[in-house]
Amino acid sequence: MSTVSISKEEAVISFLRNCSCMKDLKQIHARVIQLGFEQSRFVVGKVIVFCAAAEHGDMSYAANDPRKAFDYYKIMQERGLVSDSFTFSFLLKVCGQLGSVLSGRIMHCSTLKQGLDSHVFVRNTLIHMYGMFKDIEASRQLFEEIPNPELVAWNIMIDCHVSCGKFSEALDMFSRMLRFGIEPDEATFVVILSACSTLGALDFGRWVHSCISNNGRGLHGNVELGEQVRKQLLELEPDHSSDYVLLANTYASAGRWNEAMRVRKTMQKRGVQKPEPGNSVVGRHPSLRSDEPSKVFCEVSHIVKLLKSVQPST
Repeated sequence: MSTVSISKEEAVISFLRNCSCMKDLKQIHARVIQLGFEQSRFVVGKVIVFCAAAEHGDMSYAANDPRKAFDYYKIMQERGLVSDSFTFSFLLKVCGQLGSVLSGRIMHCSTLKQGLDSHVFVRNTLIHMYGMFKDIEASRQLFEEIPNPELVAWNIMIDCHVSCGKFSEALDMFSRMLRFGIEPDEATFVVILSACSTLGALDFGRWVHSCISNNGRGLHGNVELGEQVRKQLLELEPDHSSDYVLLANTYASAGRWNEAMRVRKTMQKRGVQKPEPGNSVVGRHPSLRSDEPSKVFCEVSHIVKLLKSVQPST
């Protein structure tokens, strides 16, 4: 292989390492084909690994029929090949997508026999799988056994609560995550805002929106996330002034002045009044009693401090 081909392959691998969603993966995959690397086992293997093991991967993109994964697993066993953490992550994800509870439990037992159940990929996939089975107790038990869960595990656990209809518990898990000093990302906010929308927790949702707007990072994703937040809040209460102000500020912080002006003009056209100085969009957590203001203040102060401490990426 020529030096030029090697450098191109390294560039593709670098893109795959930084890939965070299926939209990006499909673009990278198209580039792989354009560069003639579709026959490279190493490159294609990385594409498959993302589809099967990544938090936002899609196993159906890696295989037209996910059930064939078990056929390949059987061939591996017949040939005496040793299964690793990636093997079980693939198979557990397929079990969840197919809703095959029995197969999922069998694969879980296999991870225990191989001593791989505590591996980060396997454990996170196990939590997600039981969440897809609507077995929130199994997901919670697996999560609680992790000594120091990272952000991905928290996101999966919060998402499991939402998918199981445990919306208040999802907000509780989010608050707990913050107290542990874990910094939320875009995936966290999307799931939490979905829970807020379902519960009708408008003030809590606006507080999350304000945190997104105040966070000066690369979420470049801030604008897209802000738009999504506004859309959810719009469905619940169309003419609340803070929603318009927050979205306009989000556009302005990204240098998108035309969109910021458009939002403010829409606000004026609909007769929405700007809030009085000093008014806050921070609301009470739906699961907290009215006699717990100190707890609310502590949580709000913590997340604002946490988000402001993150330096903008260059």
